[in-house]
Amino acid sequence: MQYPQARLLIFTKAPLPGQVKSRLIPALGAEGAASLQERLTRRLVGFMAERGVCPVELWVAPDAAHPLFDDLKRRYGLPIHVQRGRDLGERMATACAEALGRAQRVVLIGSDCPLLTPAMIGLALSEMQWADAVLGPAEDGGYVLLALKRAAPTLFERMPWSTERVAELTRERMRALDWRWHELPELWNVLRGDMSLVGPRPLLMEYLDIYSAEEARRHDVLPGITGWAQVHGRRSLDMPERLQQDVWYVDNWSLTLDLRIMGLTLLCLLDRMMEIARTVARNL
Repeated sequence: MQYPQARLLIFTKAPLPGQVKSRLIPALGAEGAASLQERLTRRLVGFMAERGVCPVELWVAPDAAHPLFDDLKRRYGLPIHVQRGRDLGERMATACAEALGRAQRVVLIGSDCPLLTPAMIGLALSEMQWADAVLGPAEDGGYVLLALKRAAPTLFERMPWSTERVAELTRERMRALDWRWHELPELWNVLRGDMSLVGPRPLLMEYLDIYSAEEARRHDVLPGITGWAQVHGRRSLDMPERLQQDVWYVDNWSLTLDLRIMGLTLLCLLDRMMEIARTVARNL
């Protein structure tokens, strides 16, 4: 297990007809929408539990009585927690605060994003070595993942859930907390061609004002999930050095260089896994 001191909190609802996936009921019917909810939950929980990136906790609503939750608990040995709070924000804040009492980092996700993978959970946890939080924005203006090192109820209070303002309000509140955070690329961006697998990592919009004309050339290529700076000491580089690495990539781009970066990225991940394994072994 890569991150034994972290917790993945999966939020889900019991697949009760008429109470889940209400926007899909006109197309699928109440029974069909409930069946989809169950299939999505089973797939995600199984995927995350079997890959072993970090311990998984299932946070359920309205209660833990549904047979689905008994089956998942028996099959994967998961702890089942009932969501508590007057609204979604309070339930999320309560779950994060409680889990951070037994873990160093938590990652909060829902059960209805089939594109989330264990690799993305691992990436979020890895980025938290230098960040206070990691945000996985969604195309609709919300987010599919939020990773935290410490509890912060203000991230969830009076949030207009299911609107296009959720991710931006979360960013504003993290700025108010004076937090450093990292954002994962939107999954659809790569699929539709707005991003590449390799390229300069996208930075927050407020950095645009500090670029020199030379540094702004990093935008001459598509942003990527991994890049030259990521495999050359990104966390030890200050911002000007990172931007310089990005410009070097633009000037020296080739397919061979991209393949080299992907290979180095894999080696970095393997080194990280070995480091974690050694740490765990020392603590046994």
